[in-house]
Amino acid sequence: MASYKILVCGGDGTVGWVLSCLDIVGQDAACNSPAIAPLPLGTGNDLARVLRWGSGYSSAEDPLAILKDVVAAEEVQLDRWTFVVRPDEEFKDETKLALELQTNASNTNEDNSIMIIMNNYFGIGIDADLSLDFHNARSENPSKFNSRLVS
Repeated sequence: MASYKILVCGGDGTVGWVLSCLDIVGQDAACNSPAIAPLPLGTGNDLARVLRWGSGYSSAEDPLAILKDVVAAEEVQLDRWTFVVRPDEEFKDETKLALELQTNASNTNEDNSIMIIMNNYFGIGIDADLSLDFHNARSENPSKFNSRLVS
């Protein structure tokens, strides 16, 4: 296929998962990586909002119109960051386990380093702490985080 686009139905996590799958497949693919369009069905939808696809899908929207919008959409480049964490020898096992638990990254290299790719943003202060708390609460209680609306 010379050119195609993928409509990703979900939130930021789903978009990140699809992009990581495309990274893996793309290493052996004969064609270029396709453009993706996020249909915002997640709880946050930050990437869809920034790319002007909206903050959430409404059932009143015509699915055919959405597909036509995807075909006609202008492609833009997405900044993605790759960083490698190399644990301090003294805390190697603890750091590796913590990273695997928080990032679902089990892709360690021979030197016990872990490569992580980020798609949206990177925080190291209070925003990172709040984001991690939200992620952990959502993981522990998925039934409480099944909507973009808070009741």
